[in-house]
Amino acid sequence: GDTSEVVRHFFAVNAGDAVLPLAVRLAFDYFLGHPAWTLREVRKIHPVSSDDVGMANDGRTLGIVTGGGGLFYSLNPSSKNHVSGWQWLVRPDQLLAFRPPLMLFGVGWNEFRKKGTAVPTPVLKRSIDALASMPTTVVGLREQFSLDSMEPLATWNATLAYQPCATTLVGAIQPCLASRRLLDESPAGAKILSVNMASDNPLLRYGSPADFRNVLQHVVEWMRWATETGWTVHIVTQGSGDVDLQRFIETKHPRLLLGPRAFHVQHLHSHAQTFEYYRSVTVVASTRGHGIMVPFGVRTATISLVTHEKVASFAKDIGHPEWSVELTPARRAGASTTIGEDLRRVLTYIDTNRAKVYAEMAQAQARLMAVTARNMRVYGTSMMQYMSQQLTLRQPNS
Repeated sequence: GDTSEVVRHFFAVNAGDAVLPLAVRLAFDYFLGHPAWTLREVRKIHPVSSDDVGMANDGRTLGIVTGGGGLFYSLNPSSKNHVSGWQWLVRPDQLLAFRPPLMLFGVGWNEFRKKGTAVPTPVLKRSIDALASMPTTVVGLREQFSLDSMEPLATWNATLAYQPCATTLVGAIQPCLASRRLLDESPAGAKILSVNMASDNPLLRYGSPADFRNVLQHVVEWMRWATETGWTVHIVTQGSGDVDLQRFIETKHPRLLLGPRAFHVQHLHSHAQTFEYYRSVTVVASTRGHGIMVPFGVRTATISLVTHEKVASFAKDIGHPEWSVELTPARRAGASTTIGEDLRRVLTYIDTNRAKVYAEMAQAQARLMAVTARNMRVYGTSMMQYMSQQLTLRQPNS
């Protein structure tokens, strides 16, 4: 292809984020045409090489896209490196050597909940300073929380902007993937509640082991209430870090996995399975960012189970904090209601206001699309300017 056709995409993948790289490319295809993509994964085993920089600067590459995902988080094993300090293993001098415009699309400052200003490691600070100095770069952060965390860390010559995760846009970009299950109130339309709880970093998410067990007990009691009021309940796992809810039920409440009202266990793997599953259920409750953003993107109602700032921020960013429930006991100090009562209230509200909630989801998604369009215009302009420069360089001297 010619200069206008090649875009290099660097991304991170885990089982829970299987749809993410595809969603990013769908967004670029929708807003900026259909480039030929060259794909690279950014994990530790895939550091940026001199060959990668050379290929990016070969005159055929129009742009470089990195994301999405929570790439900025110092405690993540993939960020504990002496190269960049974040999940993309690219040295600051390599960043500065890239000639095509760079866009970090829907990435996050994925730190767990702490008070005070985020403090990057020295190696991460060097990477952020390099990014901030690149005038044709767009750093698109997926939550206001991430934007507020990163903005004070540098003087930004690059464009620093709120950029929703591409998974939240899927139903608008690909209308065939937009679910209408929430609007099905016919007797034949089964009510399916999908519940996903992450148990990685439990001390940071929930507090002490006793606090975690207490949260699990409240959630299980809510799930049991849901089955008694006509819901079919699924326990969803996106990886090995999501198994504690199932194990708790197997140990403490084994009968809930038996009989006609038994909880069903669902494991998600591929992007096709993940899209199809979330389109098929009525309401999704999750502690994971993409456990909420992916179903929202296909217009399935969501309840954000808040144990991490990114999940709380997403509910606020779309204008509906009422679709969230705080789970961390320390954050509920003084609350007049229990976790279970709050969960019943939100699920009941969604169930009795289905058309209203569906319309509000579509309206929120339209706002996210408008934000993305503005960012794409900025990045697309840089890409076209770069392409013009490359075509000028190719012209023979007169």
